[in-house]
Amino acid sequence: MLTLQIDDREIENIFVEGFQSNKEKFLEFIQSSYAKKASLEAYEADKERFIQTYKSMKDGTMQMFSQEEAKKKMDVFLSRRCDMLTPTDDFLPSL
Repeated sequence: MLTLQIDDREIENIFVEGFQSNKEKFLEFIQSSYAKKASLEAYEADKERFIQTYKSMKDGTMQMFSQEEAKKKMDVFLSRRCDMLTPTDDFLPSL
C-alpha cells in the first residue's frame, strides 16, 4: 500500500475540485497520464528516427539494397546474433 502526502495547495485543490476527492478517479487519471507520456515518448523517438532517415536519404548517405541484398545482410546479422545468444556451460543448470 502506498500512502502519499503532498503539501501543495494547488494539487490539493485539483484533487478536491477536479476529482471530488475520489482516490480511484485520481489514480485512473495518473495511470492514463503515464501511459500517454510513454506513448508520446515513443512517438518522439520514432519521429526522430524518421527525420534522420529522411536526411540520410536526401543527402545520399543512406545505402539502398535490393531485396536480395537486404535478405543476405539480415541473414548474416541474425546468424551473428544467434551465435552471441548460444548458451554456454556457465548458464546451464547443474543436474
